[in-house]
Amino acid sequence: MIPQRFNLILYSTLAVIICYIDRVNISVAIIPMQEQFGWSDSQVGFIFSSFYLGYMLTMALGGYLADRFGGKFVLGCGVVLWSLFTILTPLAAHNGFFVLLIMRVLLGLGEGVTFPAWHSLYARWIPFKERTRAVAFTNSGIAAGTVFGYAVAALIIAFSSWLSGIYPKLAGFIIALPIVSLIAILFSYYEYKDVDKTVTFTKSILIAIPVSYLFFLPFFFSKSLGMNFYLIYGSGILLLVVGYLIHKYFVSFI
Repeated sequence: MIPQRFNLILYSTLAVIICYIDRVNISVAIIPMQEQFGWSDSQVGFIFSSFYLGYMLTMALGGYLADRFGGKFVLGCGVVLWSLFTILTPLAAHNGFFVLLIMRVLLGLGEGVTFPAWHSLYARWIPFKERTRAVAFTNSGIAAGTVFGYAVAALIIAFSSWLSGIYPKLAGFIIALPIVSLIAILFSYYEYKDVDKTVTFTKSILIAIPVSYLFFLPFFFSKSLGMNFYLIYGSGILLLVVGYLIHKYFVSFI
């Protein structure tokens, strides 16, 4: 049986890795984005620096929030917020430069609580003699997330660009869904150490993957139906809700 504090260290480290992947991937993505939207070098500089405006604010307040509401709650809220703002970043970019700046500030606000939150958790749950090693291990997630973020972002952009030249509608989700699904299954086994539970989760994933494709249906018919980007994106979100209901119905029969 793995001690709970080791799970805490692992998941906190994963949060830091994901945090830095989200933080640095725009450094690679900004190159094609600058070309697509016609941003100047000064505008690119503002896009980068706007993140740290939000990050600075919640980094300073994060310790107070963690003491007041608990590190687990604050870290969880931070993960949800920065994930949400990352998803909304393409919408913001299409809506204008200043909207993207606001989204980058909000992303920084979400990520700023990460370090104060897990430091609060470690102070409460990690024995003093183990704390230095735990902090060092979790801080290694900074380098891991940075390296992984740069490398994977570059590969995904390169492959997506190549694939989009062949069939642009497939460029995004052909890459993302299998990778995310495999990671989810591996984490399921690590969490439960139970083959039966992992098999059940895998069955759910196998239904979820084709159902997730519903999000991309509006992209296939956008030109024929004359849909703009926002209508496409909104329709995709609504179809995901329908997909969730379909998934829930079929899973009950497995």
